[in-house]
Amino acid sequence: MQRWPLLFCAAVAACAAPGGAWPSLAKRSIETAPIPTVAPLEASAVGSPAAADAATRLVVIVRDLKNLEDRAATQRELTDSAANAAARGDQAAQATLQLESGRLEKLGGQVAALHDRLEGIAGELAVAAARGGDVTATLRETGALIVRSDALAVLCRGGVH
Repeated sequence: MQRWPLLFCAAVAACAAPGGAWPSLAKRSIETAPIPTVAPLEASAVGSPAAADAATRLVVIVRDLKNLEDRAATQRELTDSAANAAARGDQAAQATLQLESGRLEKLGGQVAALHDRLEGIAGELAVAAARGGDVTATLRETGALIVRSDALAVLCRGGVH
């Protein structure tokens, strides 16, 4: 017996339409959303070469953080909706809950990586400040982004609200 017909059937079943049988490999709207652009910090807010370098990197981090915030809010809603359906005893909803929870945890990992990048920038700015560099505005911006990433990490933590 040839194996390719069996493999073909398995591949077709895995590519079900969204809202159809689980799991679906079709892209969801959250995965195809455009990435927002963010204006860079004002030149007057940058007081030293270290601050200028950090400000350049913060522009990318702000964009990434906004994207993660949008995706996490949508994913949290999907996870909570799946949890409500699973609580009613639906077996398919239980599988969906596991899938959506995994996606939320994956976003949490991305938030943790972004948080680590921010902490690295804050450390570099602290060294520059110790050497007499004017990094106050950039360090303040970095601290605010760390607070935002901490709040987002709470949203992405496991469990259902």
